[in-house]
Amino acid sequence: MPRITARAANEAWTWDISKLPTQRRGVYLNLYVVLDLYSRFIVAWMVSCNESSALAQQLFQEAVDRYGIPHGALTLRQDRGSPMTARSYLGLMGELGVTCSHSRPRVSNDNPFSESQFKTSKLSRAL
Repeated sequence: MPRITARAANEAWTWDISKLPTQRRGVYLNLYVVLDLYSRFIVAWMVSCNESSALAQQLFQEAVDRYGIPHGALTLRQDRGSPMTARSYLGLMGELGVTCSHSRPRVSNDNPFSESQFKTSKLSRAL
């Protein structure tokens, strides 16, 4: 796994999507969360009924614009979910100059910062 180091805010972000149960059995919402590796600040988030690369593109375009990320200045850590590997999504990342770092194939815990953040948020919701 490549080692990603952030020496300042907005140099490296990590993101993932987690399922949130609703009050209806078997019905879930999708929570998209983008986390800054340096500060652990949530730079962008979204809740949606579905999971798609189009929503991921919208989320990242808005976040990059909001924080004024210069072309070529951001590394993004992500797993290999379908929104993260979609051709249109990767095309946008290329246009924005974002370097994408994907987890290893078939490794479910290879995005530790995002996984840890989701575990913490789900634990606090249960309390």
